[in-house]
Amino acid sequence: AQRQRFRLLRCTSFFRIVEFAAEEATMEGLGLDPENLLDSPLFAQVAFHPRAETKGSSTVKGAIDGEYSVPARNGKPAATIGYRLFPLSGGGPIVVHFHGNAETCCDMDYHIDIFKKAGCSLIAVDYRGFGWSTGKPLLSTLTTDAAELMAHLPKILTNANLPADLRVLPMGRSMGATCAVELASSFHERCVGLLIESALCNIKTLPMVTQLIMMLGDMGTQLMQMVPDPFRSCDKLRGVTLPALVLHGERDETIPVSQGSDLFAAIATAKPGKQLELLPCGHNDMHLLGAYTTLVSAYLSRVKAHAHAQPGGSDKSGGTAEAAEDTRPYSEWKVSELKAAIKAAGGDLTQCIEKADMVRMLEELRLK
Repeated sequence: AQRQRFRLLRCTSFFRIVEFAAEEATMEGLGLDPENLLDSPLFAQVAFHPRAETKGSSTVKGAIDGEYSVPARNGKPAATIGYRLFPLSGGGPIVVHFHGNAETCCDMDYHIDIFKKAGCSLIAVDYRGFGWSTGKPLLSTLTTDAAELMAHLPKILTNANLPADLRVLPMGRSMGATCAVELASSFHERCVGLLIESALCNIKTLPMVTQLIMMLGDMGTQLMQMVPDPFRSCDKLRGVTLPALVLHGERDETIPVSQGSDLFAAIATAKPGKQLELLPCGHNDMHLLGAYTTLVSAYLSRVKAHAHAQPGGSDKSGGTAEAAEDTRPYSEWKVSELKAAIKAAGGDLTQCIEKADMVRMLEELRLK
């Protein structure tokens, strides 16, 4: 609650400053570089509310704190990104969690039980400038820094006595959903699902951002025309066919529920493989609902069972099946391949007339 009040006070003060200066404001006066708008102080004030954390401070037995390096790219400096790993012996998968813009990886100390009960390890990942990560938070590096984790994950898992090839379940809350979507899109073959809650879809249409633009008048309109979508989450999701759970608060005052609905609609997974649940809550109180625990627990159990059933999935001893999973979309399979897969899964081919029927049935069987 104290963190929330601090964030509100900070944002309110910022808007008062901008409103006071709006009539005389220029891009130079507000520290805006037309070539680098997303990483300007103006956007950073709205997008990020970092706080420092002490490495090794977890109260959860067995938690491991560490960091991984991200190289300099596209004119952005190198950095180290902190994480907190909650290892759990067993078959996985491992949940890769990305938090909201005023949280840190350490906050998962208070939410880890739901994942432990489901038998899933979890690694909570920070952003630049959060926790013990180095550098300053940048919108332009948010998703690329998250993707860089995947190159380091096998070593992180091995050092924690976990199988290096554990399947991954990306999970993101609020702004962190953009990172989860990045992993599900770029590392589709390694992932077993996608879980996003109170998810950011389009930063340019957030109420806080639209208020800022209105205060800046004509210059604000010009800014929005110049700023690209830094995440393109909906575009990425059109290639994602993983089992997905999207949770959003009906009374979310920070990210409108329409953004969660837009993300859900963009996911390529056929129903019932994707699920949208709108809960009676706002942006920061979803975890207090019993329905949240029930929905997430059921989803984790379903995804875990699905991961073990897939070729290449980890078994309970941490080993992996010899056969590699075919990651092609079912629409690209030959009819003979579809028939063989449906038969092996116990499906009824007499219900399939066209190839599209076979694709639909196999997607449904895959999720059972």
